[in-house]
Amino acid sequence: MTEFVRRSFYRVGTATILSLTWLLVALLLVTGGASASDDLFLVAGKAVPENAADLRVLEQAASAVAAKAIPCTVGIRVGQNYGSGVVISENGLILTAAHVTSRPGRPAEIRFPDGTTVSGKTLGMNMEADGALIQITDEGKWPFAPLVTLDDYPRPGDWCVATGHPGGFDDKRSPPVRFGRLIDVNKYILRSDCTINSGDSGGPLFDIEGRVIGIHSRISEEATVNLHGPVLEFLESWSQMRGGKIYPKVPNSRFLEKLDADGDGSITRGEQPDDTRRRIYDRLVEKYNLDADAAHPIDDLVDKFEWRDIAARLEIRPYETSSKPGHSLPRERFIRGQSVRATFASLAKEVRKSIVEVRSDNKVVALGTVVPQGVLTKASQLTGEVVCKTHDGRELTATVAHTDAKHDLALLKLEENDLPAISWSDSTPAIGHWLVTPSLKAKPTSLGVVSVTGRKIEGAGAVLGVQIDPTNEGALIATVLDGSAAANAGLQRNDLITHILEQRVAGHKALQAALGKYAAGDKVKVRVVRDGKAIISDCVVGPKAEAEGGVLGVKIDPSTGGALVAKVFDGSGAASAGLKQNDLITHVFDQRVTGLEELKAKLRKYHAGDIVKTKVVRDGNETDFDIRLGMPEDIFIQDERFGSGKLNGELSLRRDDFPDVIQHDSVLEPNDVGGPVLDVSGKVVAINIARADRVATYAVPGRTIQEMLDKWSDPEPQESTE
Repeated sequence: MTEFVRRSFYRVGTATILSLTWLLVALLLVTGGASASDDLFLVAGKAVPENAADLRVLEQAASAVAAKAIPCTVGIRVGQNYGSGVVISENGLILTAAHVTSRPGRPAEIRFPDGTTVSGKTLGMNMEADGALIQITDEGKWPFAPLVTLDDYPRPGDWCVATGHPGGFDDKRSPPVRFGRLIDVNKYILRSDCTINSGDSGGPLFDIEGRVIGIHSRISEEATVNLHGPVLEFLESWSQMRGGKIYPKVPNSRFLEKLDADGDGSITRGEQPDDTRRRIYDRLVEKYNLDADAAHPIDDLVDKFEWRDIAARLEIRPYETSSKPGHSLPRERFIRGQSVRATFASLAKEVRKSIVEVRSDNKVVALGTVVPQGVLTKASQLTGEVVCKTHDGRELTATVAHTDAKHDLALLKLEENDLPAISWSDSTPAIGHWLVTPSLKAKPTSLGVVSVTGRKIEGAGAVLGVQIDPTNEGALIATVLDGSAAANAGLQRNDLITHILEQRVAGHKALQAALGKYAAGDKVKVRVVRDGKAIISDCVVGPKAEAEGGVLGVKIDPSTGGALVAKVFDGSGAASAGLKQNDLITHVFDQRVTGLEELKAKLRKYHAGDIVKTKVVRDGNETDFDIRLGMPEDIFIQDERFGSGKLNGELSLRRDDFPDVIQHDSVLEPNDVGGPVLDVSGKVVAINIARADRVATYAVPGRTIQEMLDKWSDPEPQESTE
């Protein structure tokens, strides 16, 4: 029956949909008008929105879905696995991903966006579509979202909303909202252009009416390949999942068969042919309290151990973007496709005259926004002589009049400025509201919605001196930096950090937030899991230096007493500037450095993107180098398993430590920032300041910028605002 329903929907063509749409329009004209739900039906049924009124209808719907979705989007911890989930019943049934729960019968910790933490137990799983259930075991009534039904099977082109906890649960933000469209729909996979990332696994994908249609499963390097397990596939195995079963039934582990030397279907100690297998048998007897002298049927042991070959089954439904089904959405109709961006062109028409392309050292590095005082742009992108290209093709020389280091903004003065200034909006966009990034071209560069309202983005106040694997759902250590607090405390690569003192951490952002309240020199207890065992270490945390601020991209030999370069990391500012192994760094700006700790101290106040002047001795000769600092995770994580740069795309060098930003899901390149951000009325509400990761772009709100500009009344150049 299910297959028949699905095929029926696949066969509904454009002509049928248009006929139904016009029939509904006729009925509305006869009956005297349309309600909000009728408006949504008509707009959502169009190939692309056609005008500003359509955009407002979609905006209102996305905001309404977000308001209902956020309270029931939870963070989940099961053993060492971290992820997201959605509550789907008042009594606390949660839908998540199978790769988050791993197997039935495990204890789970669930965190709601308001900070409430409850306990639960994992139930069954659908391995083909990567879905699983968890039951909250604490008493209570919980906010929940409804599931889609077979009557409303998702179709390519449907608008959808994603929530989750990318980067791990963060109690200083609500679950970020992302907006997009379904691209492909098949039995085992939904593909959307709602961007998701590590930490989102198990989080919900909603249709435009607020019903859960999918569960976040995996991604690829392309930002439009975001894959979700379909809810309707889970419904086929609902009784098994509710009953704690694995669906479809997974083959038994073959490990026990290797202990069955005589092939009779049972294992005994006496049949083990060597000491190694006897020791394995003895460990099983001890761990599972078995009778050491009895014969144990393999089928009985499998049920007792609950061993399943789960990992291999999670990969049996690959998705190939090169072989799209015939019913997939054309690329131009993606949320950021040409046809959709064309609808926003009229909003950006006038503001194009108030945008410039900023070039530094003959390279396009950013956009600029014309304000009455000059041109605002991203300060850390400016590395040399600055030229601004206008909408009419002129190239104007610019000089830096003011900078604000906190917001990474610079005010440029042009040699001549007859460009119109932008008009600021008086309103603050809400979650789910459209945000548009215009450029010098007719169509906007990108568009998205508000994911999280204005908040502070932390730079670390104190650090452990570790780099976290960005593809892991938890805070898994990828690198321990030499001489750091973590190294001194004995932390190791592949340790999983679970607590700072008594505060649980679930990912890099949560770790950063937990450390943000401490100052350099404070002692904190760090709990890690290593080889399945919990270990507590005392760490004297360090300052924001090489571990978390801007980095040169070198490894210093600690045995020499000086700042001798032992290694230059590929892709770093040091490599680009030409530093080499065995170079001796003697000065940062005009301050002498005599070793690793002094070098860290001198770099402490600089951000990624800043340029520092260094003196280096090479073969007895002193040479000056200008080195642009980078983000540590862009440089030090060389392990190909992580691939964070590929999955996140190109990111801004400076992308943290901002006092007030709006987060939105527009997909940009680093040189697209610095320009204005428009709301659906065409007014400027913010200026883009950083491409932060796969799912996030940061923008400084207009009210904050106007306050900053009011302080810059002096026309003469001045020192940076700290």
